[in-house]
Amino acid sequence: MRHGSVRVSRDARRDDDAVKRTTRQLLTGLGRPDASQLDLGGIGTARGQEYFALLFMGVAEAIGSYGFGIKVVRPRAK
Repeated sequence: MRHGSVRVSRDARRDDDAVKRTTRQLLTGLGRPDASQLDLGGIGTARGQEYFALLFMGVAEAIGSYGFGIKVVRPRAK
């Protein structure tokens, strides 16, 4: 199956739920509250996170520090 420009095997899709559970447990173990964890999808969305790394490095270089955060702000409930 193709997802965007990434070919995703049946095994990878089947493992998504297990990987997501493990990732959530790891993040929780590192002290990240549930409300701060945002599921961005399966392996097919990985390219977007790679672009985020470029944004992060650009901001860090511009301000001369890695000491900053970027926050996703969800729309208010109606």
